[in-house]
Amino acid sequence: IPAGRQALQESTVDYAKQTDDFFLAFVQYDSRSEPMAPESFAAAIARGARGLKVHPCSNQIAPNDRALYPVYEVARAHNIPVMIHVGSSVFPGAKMKFCDPMLVDEVAADFPTLQILCAHSGRGFWTEQVFSLTKMRKNVWMELSGIPPKRIMQYFPEIDRVANRVLWGSDWPSSPAPSLLIRLMRELPLQHEVIEAILWNNAAR
Repeated sequence: IPAGRQALQESTVDYAKQTDDFFLAFVQYDSRSEPMAPESFAAAIARGARGLKVHPCSNQIAPNDRALYPVYEVARAHNIPVMIHVGSSVFPGAKMKFCDPMLVDEVAADFPTLQILCAHSGRGFWTEQVFSLTKMRKNVWMELSGIPPKRIMQYFPEIDRVANRVLWGSDWPSSPAPSLLIRLMRELPLQHEVIEAILWNNAAR
């Protein structure tokens, strides 16, 4: 996490704890800048953190960089997911090469019981690769935030084949209102059970 943001991260964890799991806090740790990152991550989990977020293009670190492996091991040991940004970004200084999903594949192979969420499902460049990776790796999930519902069937015409490992997200406030997106999701030409799994049930389990 960028220098100076740790207090914000800790307050987010504390806030989420008060919401009775309505919000689940994900945190960031990078062993390159924080030698005690694994220990800090474990302490955050003890305080209520429920996942790890890795933003490769903004922090210029590949998901398979061995500096991240110690924090991945903490996530695996505590059975909590790792969300990796895999897709385009308009953040200043973002470098797309770090978001290639093939870099996620190596992590999935090295940590076969670690649940990995591909945030944005490769939007912009790699939607087909993320879908194929989700089919091949049973510990890889697609996450749909930032993808307009009207584009989902275009990008993922066989999404029902991996419906048990797809999570919906709004990307709000960078997106339209979640209530509108949910309504549009329910209009997709998919079985009711598939849509409900993507919207709620996969995350709930």
